Amino acid sequence: MSHQYGGRQKPSSVLASLPDVIPAGTRLWAFYKMQGYKKENCSIAIPSAYQGFAFPPIGWSDRWMEAIVVQDFQKVRYVQSDKSTWPRVEYQHRCWYDRESQRVTCWPITEAVHINDILLNGPPPAPSASILVVRVADGEDANEWDENSWGHTGSSVSDAYIYNVFTNGVYYRLGPDYEVLTCFVRNSHELDKISEHHVRALFSGRHLGSMMFGWVCAFEDNPVPNCAAGFMNSDKFFALQRRLEAIGIHSRFPHPSHFHRTVIAKDLYANLCMQSKLRLPKCVKINRARATSNPRGSADRAIANLEKLMNGRSLATLGGVTKLGYSWEAMDVRTFNGSNVLAQQITDLFFQNGCQVDSVLVQERVPNSFEIRFITVKDEVKHTIYTHFGSVSSDGLFRDFERTQNRYEAATRWFNGDVDGIEKAEKIARECISQWQLWFLTEIEETPPAIRFDFIIGRHPNSGDITVYLGELCELGFSIMGMKNAEHEIFPAIADTIGHDKFCGFSDCFLCGSNAYHQATESK
Repeated sequence: MSHQYGGRQKPSSVLASLPDVIPAGTRLWAFYKMQGYKKENCSIAIPSAYQGFAFPPIGWSDRWMEAIVVQDFQKVRYVQSDKSTWPRVEYQHRCWYDRESQRVTCWPITEAVHINDILLNGPPPAPSASILVVRVADGEDANEWDENSWGHTGSSVSDAYIYNVFTNGVYYRLGPDYEVLTCFVRNSHELDKISEHHVRALFSGRHLGSMMFGWVCAFEDNPVPNCAAGFMNSDKFFALQRRLEAIGIHSRFPHPSHFHRTVIAKDLYANLCMQSKLRLPKCVKINRARATSNPRGSADRAIANLEKLMNGRSLATLGGVTKLGYSWEAMDVRTFNGSNVLAQQITDLFFQNGCQVDSVLVQERVPNSFEIRFITVKDEVKHTIYTHFGSVSSDGLFRDFERTQNRYEAATRWFNGDVDGIEKAEKIARECISQWQLWFLTEIEETPPAIRFDFIIGRHPNSGDITVYLGELCELGFSIMGMKNAEHEIFPAIADTIGHDKFCGFSDCFLCGSNAYHQATESK
């Protein structure tokens, strides 16, 4: 079997196939891409007015739709970079909702559409892929991010990031050969209301996937919309992922539920810290009940246990670090020296408003001159960046983030000019990455499309030897930090995973057939 519309076609070949004029009033099919245009009002097409009464509404944001040309399109005037010369169409669908779950009253929706995204002889065939996207309803807060930390692609809950996933990933790989159902959620409670069976009934693609763009946290949700900043309660987030996976809708962003939970809960830092090849700082955990009833006693016990794992070395030299799982951007990371400070820090962490975590991590603090962060794509290191926190606040928080992609600059600023030492550290870190990639095989059937490894580089306080520890294993959705061209490698790799569920029977499928192999080869 074969299909006609998979992959991207050259605009020149598409243009040549079009008539000289497409008159106004011509009925055709147009590929609507909410993700593809930076619209202030992100409109989704609800299948019926009745379904618009459900909260949260679920509708099509990317799909072939019936449309009418509203002004003559003249092939001779077409300019690729000038949207005013593109075909201008009016979508015939009549039931649209915005990201705030309000019915759009300004229909019909009219816009210019790229020539690759029109079809004169329809209807189009069934798409290669159907994708459910869950994202944050509050566009104002979701689109605020620190440019220095996240880079131009935005934070992983922002419109900019999702735009890049689809434009530089899914559409880049498939062209208009997919469909997306989008659900804007106002709070975590709405995740419970998404029916996996309803989603599956609407899908018509051969490969099925979900992408959930939220920061998973272990905090309660208030009844009012409070996930505007992108935070979603872990229990509700993973419950939806598991329900979707149970009926064959694969989690393609960030990761399958079990692997995703393993990484962001941070339990692996305690579970694997005795595996020397993984280069983790020694780590223990404190149960919440123990910390609540006897903070000082639990701090004393944690330090004693940690020093046993450290072969009797004392924490007094460098102190330690305590942190929560399900936490982001060093928000719940604290430094400490001694039991009194640790007792106060764990109390502060546990008693944050709405905190639901069951334990806190306590790690040795390792020598820290700066960090080296590696981005791997399909198990290959593609990008390296050097970073540094310039200070630690009086309450133990890391501040003043700096970064550079120049090894010599990093050596000058943070490592006494020792370029050879940084090269040695990088070699050690790359060997460690290969060990983590073996560990991935114990947790997940396929290589994650992309991972970021953050290594802490320092010198031993006595010997002066270079020390290398893995500080953080970052799941998909990590900051790209402005690394040049990273989005053109990471996002196509995410799209490629959509076809990993099965061979769909189409030999030239751009996700699982011979064309998928050729694309993967070309991208290397």
